[in-house]
Amino acid sequence: MPLNSPCKPDATSSVGPDAAPAGNRPALRVLLVDNHLLVRCRTRQQLEEIPNLLVVGEAVDGFEAVALTRTLSPDLVLMDVCMPGLDGIEATRRISAEFPRVRVMMLSSFAGESSQSSALAAGAHSYLVKGQSTEGLAAAIQRVFSSR
Repeated sequence: MPLNSPCKPDATSSVGPDAAPAGNRPALRVLLVDNHLLVRCRTRQQLEEIPNLLVVGEAVDGFEAVALTRTLSPDLVLMDVCMPGLDGIEATRRISAEFPRVRVMMLSSFAGESSQSSALAAGAHSYLVKGQSTEGLAAAIQRVFSSR
């Protein structure tokens, strides 16, 4: 697979705005943004294990994240901090300004307070260090949406 291909090449990399899982609650629509294919694929696997979540698209940089937020209407953008082109901090700033109802959670390899402060100042609702367990990721997402 090329570096920026979706994790599921046999499936579409995005889902229309009306898609929802079976069940009573509508799915929380998630856009996954990371320039590293292996990280994106692993994170997508984790997200697919969480009930009532639907990954509606994948982006490889901030420019694509902003564009896909416009077309896919996600509830949550799970955003990497460091990416080529438009980084996650600036993409978060743009998404937060244009789509105030969309929640952005930053995922980063950096645990430093400087990155976390920058992300939160840009409008991120949460900052997680990569490598979270599926349960930890699910709990973090739940905290972000329980604070609405």
